[in-house]
Amino acid sequence: MVTNRKTRDGVEANLAKLRNNRAKLTRDISAFEDNVATLGVAIDAMGMTTKQQLQERENRLLREVADLARGVQGLPDDLQIARAIVADRKVLMESNVADVAAKEATV
Repeated sequence: MVTNRKTRDGVEANLAKLRNNRAKLTRDISAFEDNVATLGVAIDAMGMTTKQQLQERENRLLREVADLARGVQGLPDDLQIARAIVADRKVLMESNVADVAAKEATV
């Protein structure tokens, strides 16, 4: 009788521990899912693994960075063209100012 009671008590204690562990694991999984969601990764049990989703996101970001880098490479040429246009406009404006000053002097 005493042995059965001790065994039953032991089993009930183990069940209580398992229930507590299950609750903790559920909380941990929920926290993990929340953290992963903030990274923009959706957990799908039937689809890609989290590692695959993170790899896909990294690949997308790397492609975006490469596209931006290509765009930046053309900026020095565009800047040089813009500077040339501004310089031409400055010369034209100075010429117009000189013309106006000459006309005003004759008036």
